Amino acid sequence: MKFLDGMYAMTDGYYIQRTSDGWCVVGPGMTCPVSSVSEGRKLIKEIKDLNRIKQLSRQNPEGN
Repeated sequence: MKFLDGMYAMTDGYYIQRTSDGWCVVGPGMTCPVSSVSEGRKLIKEIKDLNRIKQLSRQNPEGN
């Protein structure tokens, strides 16, 4: 993914990247600005937790 400011980002996992505007969490098809590395780590954990919940609910459709 290429940004308007010329920066590139890989989108095959979640990671925190420093940009000219500050910090961003970058992931598959998304970028999300965060105020700090710590906030970025928290956001990545939340995204991964939600993805695990979605995966579990698909594996056990009767539990919904």
